[in-house]
Amino acid sequence: MVLRWIAGEPVELVSREIGVPVFKLERWRERAEAALEGALKERKAGSEGPDLAAALRLLAEGIRRLHVAEGPVPLNAWLHAGGHWHLEVVPRLSVLAGLELGAGYFVNTLAPESAAGVLREA
Repeated sequence: MVLRWIAGEPVELVSREIGVPVFKLERWRERAEAALEGALKERKAGSEGPDLAAALRLLAEGIRRLHVAEGPVPLNAWLHAGGHWHLEVVPRLSVLAGLELGAGYFVNTLAPESAAGVLREA
């Protein structure tokens, strides 16, 4: 949800959509920001700061383009931080069905090339 605010969504809209009071969302955001700040302080100064900042700007731009193309769809995003860190974004554009839930395989109903074209134009 913090990423939705980074992308520019008002907290009141997120609150209505997910049925959680604004004050709780604000508290969650404060905790998330504190945890992120603490995690970043643990890293060596300057080791990944500029790269991470650039990656987060790209993430915000990607989410903005997704919302232009698809509307304010829910999504999940992760920062995998290990020896090699990367961002992963999973928009929730459809309802999971038997194959996805049972086998863990996800059906892509849109060719990646088509999706990339739509996001480029957004």
